[in-house]
Amino acid sequence: MTKKERILADEQHMLSMLAVDNSFRGNSKIVVGVDEVGRGPLAGDVVAAAVILPVDMPCIGLKDSKKLSAKKREFLFDEITRLALAIGIG
Repeated sequence: MTKKERILADEQHMLSMLAVDNSFRGNSKIVVGVDEVGRGPLAGDVVAAAVILPVDMPCIGLKDSKKLSAKKREFLFDEITRLALAIGIG
């Protein structure tokens, strides 16, 4: 896949994620994204995080962190922590 095709695919992915968010939003002004990592009580600890991003935040490239390069993950982490309306980790 060329760089241009990858950028277009990332933009398309972001638009589809926004469509899903908007379908849940209804009259609410926010949608909270939640994810977890870990194996659970039988095999170890679990960490969960919740993030509220601004509706108009363009987060091109945001997808499953396991599918991102370390460099891209670090870039998105910086962007998300800089622009998030709220972050919770437990």
